[in-house]
Amino acid sequence: MALRVLRPTAIGFYDAWVLAAGATKVIAVDTGDPVAHDDAATYISEGAVVRQSFTVTGTWPPNIGLVNAFTVGMRIIGAAPADQVTSFTRLAGVNADVGAGTPGAVWTTYGPTAAPRPGGGAWTSADGAVELGVNVTGLVGGAFVTSLWGVLDYSPTGGGFVFLLGSLIGPLLGSALLLQDVPRIITDFNRAAAGRDRIEMSEAPRVWADLKADVHRRYSWLR
Repeated sequence: MALRVLRPTAIGFYDAWVLAAGATKVIAVDTGDPVAHDDAATYISEGAVVRQSFTVTGTWPPNIGLVNAFTVGMRIIGAAPADQVTSFTRLAGVNADVGAGTPGAVWTTYGPTAAPRPGGGAWTSADGAVELGVNVTGLVGGAFVTSLWGVLDYSPTGGGFVFLLGSLIGPLLGSALLLQDVPRIITDFNRAAAGRDRIEMSEAPRVWADLKADVHRRYSWLR
């Protein structure tokens, strides 16, 4: 299992809300990764029943084998307690509501809430064109949104041992491990094992040293 925060990267199909604070609407609702909220420092607002959506291009993972879950969250406040804001997703021209919130006098987080796939069916690796949005569905005074984000829970391609190896080695070395690097690493470890079913802990530093010394290496985490 892997988790990816899906962040707004550009204006989507709908563009009706107003930039209230911040350099752009995208920046105003972007939470960063990990998710963090800046509340009144940057936000968008609206006083009519209209939609605003954003693409997440560039944050959708390229190596999805299976989507386990897709959720959407928002952080909102309102000028009147009867206001209602609904988050939604948009894909292939179809909208699907996710979760509704009734904002009060303080910033409040709603979700992340499970997001149905517009048009039905299960989310797949081909759904990277999805948009995240907010919609005013009941209005008395005004609605304000400071954060809008998605969370994708997925299993990467080449799962099992390859994913386990990448999950363990990457954090230990402080940078990413490319999946295409794994076969070479396995070969070098097998060579060090010399027919045994394991290598000793005392032998591991020499294996890493040999890999780092390889002038033909392609490993991003060794450079």
